[in-house]
Amino acid sequence: ASEILYHFFREMKVMIASGRTVVGVMVVLVFGILPVRVQAGPVTILFSDSFEAGIVPPWTFTGVWRTVTSSDAAYSGARGADITGATNVGGDTLSIILSTIGYEDLVVSIYSRVRTGGLEGDDQVLFDWSINGTDWQNLVRFEDLPAGDWVLHTLDLPAAVENNPAVTFRLWANLSSSSDRMNFDDLALIGQPIPEPASLSLLGLGSLSTLIRRRVA
Repeated sequence: ASEILYHFFREMKVMIASGRTVVGVMVVLVFGILPVRVQAGPVTILFSDSFEAGIVPPWTFTGVWRTVTSSDAAYSGARGADITGATNVGGDTLSIILSTIGYEDLVVSIYSRVRTGGLEGDDQVLFDWSINGTDWQNLVRFEDLPAGDWVLHTLDLPAAVENNPAVTFRLWANLSSSSDRMNFDDLALIGQPIPEPASLSLLGLGSLSTLIRRRVA
């Protein structure tokens, strides 16, 4: 705030010394307040989970989602989330509701791995978000993929997710057979604290007018 004031008054001094008008600045000063945003704080981890404790609250799931203790099923640690077909009609879901109150510039990341026979054309796994639990926005779509190694997905989230008390993230799977399998691990949600608004009370119009008259005279 002090740096902003310094540059403000330095510019005012130059304007007054040169005899230039400062009507625009005076209009601002009539209202007397200049909103300022304090610099944002460091990046904060809002939530992270590597499924070492299993699928436990705040996670919820339907169908055949589980955790597996295996070096193949876990990117880090001993356990990872696992979905192996066939899933139930309508798909099986692994979901979590998280608060982002007080945070902006949000990023979610997760590791995924397609296993065994890969995903055929009729198989599908989605990573989505929602702010009402009904209207889902897709982040990553997994379909028609061969088996492979771990892949890290780092995804910027839109402004609608910021400063929200209940954002739902879900993994939804529709797999047709026991050869269809995926693993997930190390989900993390990070963001920056929203800067606190500040106000700088500036000089009154009368004081500025007096100063201008003295300099111009």
